[in-house]
Amino acid sequence: MSHPDETPDGTPDGTPEGETPVADVARVRRAPRYRAFVWTGVLLGVLVALVRFAVVGTGHVGAALLGLVVAAGVGALLGTLVAVLADRRAS
Repeated sequence: MSHPDETPDGTPDGTPEGETPVADVARVRRAPRYRAFVWTGVLLGVLVALVRFAVVGTGHVGAALLGLVVAAGVGALLGTLVAVLADRRAS
């Protein structure tokens, strides 16, 4: 059995004799990864747009592409908003 002032290999840990070593306390900040939230929002926006066009349909390719781009942009904005809210809650 080792003494409490010794490391597992039996060497002293550098604290003076009779003093209790003080642990360094570090706080870990759990921040969200914004890029992941934004890309998830973009992918969900594109998925919603594709489902919408599959169900409703459209006669013009230009309108479908514009809807796809708008849905991706809105998804990116919503993903960013969720990341900001998660970041505020974490701190």
